[in-house]
Amino acid sequence: MSWKHDAACVGVDPDLFFGATEAEAKAVCAGCPVKVDCLIYAVENDILHGVWGGRTPAERKDDRLARRNIVKLFKRPGPPPGKALKTRRDRDRLEARKKLAWGEPT
Repeated sequence: MSWKHDAACVGVDPDLFFGATEAEAKAVCAGCPVKVDCLIYAVENDILHGVWGGRTPAERKDDRLARRNIVKLFKRPGPPPGKALKTRRDRDRLEARKKLAWGEPT
């Protein structure tokens, strides 16, 4: 976790990230050069509390659910990887699956 030394939150009161001031914590994370590393750490280690990588616990939960939907999407039968979609219908189906995975209206 060498990225922690470069984090914008070094020296900031940790209570800021584990209290009710999510907006203030997100403001600290906004310009952090290691924000992505921090978020990956929190998601991979199932950290359920506090703001990590500029994301709240609820937002990280949504990220995990979205990731699961994407994995399911690409496990569904479809054209082999690297093969072009031959028909407009195939392309439309793939676009509809992507929107469904991200919770967008079809």
